Amino acid sequence: MAAPPVLFLNGIMNKMMFGVPRYGWVIVGIVFLTIIVTMMWYFFFWWKLKPYHGILWASIRKIGASLVFDENMHFDLITERSSKAIFNESFKQAQEAEEDRTEAPTASIGTVRCDFVFDPDKWTYPGSYQRKIIEDIAERWNEYNPDDQIRTFLKFGRYLHDGRFDSEYANELKNIKREWMVPWSRITMMYRDREESQTFGFIMALAQTIEKIESEGLNKYALVLLGFFFLIDIIIIAAHYIGK
Repeated sequence: MAAPPVLFLNGIMNKMMFGVPRYGWVIVGIVFLTIIVTMMWYFFFWWKLKPYHGILWASIRKIGASLVFDENMHFDLITERSSKAIFNESFKQAQEAEEDRTEAPTASIGTVRCDFVFDPDKWTYPGSYQRKIIEDIAERWNEYNPDDQIRTFLKFGRYLHDGRFDSEYANELKNIKREWMVPWSRITMMYRDREESQTFGFIMALAQTIEKIESEGLNKYALVLLGFFFLIDIIIIAAHYIGK
């Protein structure tokens, strides 16, 4: 009968070392090396990409996402459900329960549909005092209005703006902000170069002019002004390509 083969490099790795075969120490070393390499990858690569993790999971799960901005224009990337649905359900389920398919302005980041949400009052923050108030009001409204469900922040905000909660929930609404003034300085901070600042100053002056005209009820002049600048843009673009 032939002798059984000797494994591990002709038996070299079978020799004992501190009471354990050498191959055992090799296995332990490989395990520790794997752990170290994984930790290095996590902290030096994956952890730094934390703001983009939501895009990856949204792409894999084929769902939408949202960039939610606070009053300081800092943002978090969160799921569509967390930014739009009041209760613990998908945004699609919330829309179906409301029988409302209202869509917010949206953009795309890669293959992921992404909305931009301005939330200075912490409506979308899990566990926030404001969100708890919104949940309580929506839950009571849904109980008394089974044919007019409120399951999304979009519909809640619309009803809040229309004053539908004022008579029944006046005390609760004292802690909910209906409007939020964003100072121009928050936006001008984005423009560092002098050329960009001058451009933005022109845009700001134009916006203030249009706002003043609209407040005076002269919307037609605002439209003429916008049309004039739109025509200038067309002429500049045309001249750019004709001159080539």
